[in-house]
Amino acid sequence: LGLPPSSCIVIEDSLSGIASAQAAGAITVAVTTTHAHKEVEHANLVINDFTELSVDQLAALTAVHG
Repeated sequence: LGLPPSSCIVIEDSLSGIASAQAAGAITVAVTTTHAHKEVEHANLVINDFTELSVDQLAALTAVHG
């Protein structure tokens, strides 16, 4: 894509995936399908499932972190 990691949003449910995305400098959204909220609270946003995620939330994340 040719975009810097800071312009990307990574949606992950694994601890290693979240850590890798953060190490790369990407914005992270954690889904609590495999880990409890407490375990993934270091992500930029934590959701229980995709019904809790909106385009407005994603835009807000990029505005704050981009």
